Amino acid sequence: TGKVATFGGMKIPTVTIFMDGFSQGVDYYNKQKHKSVQAIGWDVKKQDGQFVPQPNPFQNVSGGKATAQALLNQGADIILPVAGNAGNGALQAVKSSGGKANAIWVDGDGCKTQPAYCSNIITSVFKGMDVAVFDAVKAAKDGKFDNKPYVGS
Repeated sequence: TGKVATFGGMKIPTVTIFMDGFSQGVDYYNKQKHKSVQAIGWDVKKQDGQFVPQPNPFQNVSGGKATAQALLNQGADIILPVAGNAGNGALQAVKSSGGKANAIWVDGDGCKTQPAYCSNIITSVFKGMDVAVFDAVKAAKDGKFDNKPYVGS
């Protein structure tokens, strides 16, 4: 469709950094491939977008499904939910699309953690906390540790 989407559980840095990366990845793809794929659900410049409704947004599966469905209704055919358990609602919405949409899972191998939806998950994104911890410990050992936010690759 030329549209992909992301949404978050809450507007907090550990969520929005994934949404930033997703949107920046779409921009990079467009530049490299001379395409015009549109990322919806998050605006990097405004740092604002779609989030699961309160209360308990990371546990709000029905809210995740409604948020994903709204993005599907806007034409998205790939959705990245950065929403914890509420992301299961996105998987439900994607599965009910009858093959017209897919998801990208976060924090683990989606086919292992969400096997019922494996056919709807095209890839998974990991935080790589092991690498971040190793880098922080090494920097401290080498006397180079600072308090700037760590952003891996």
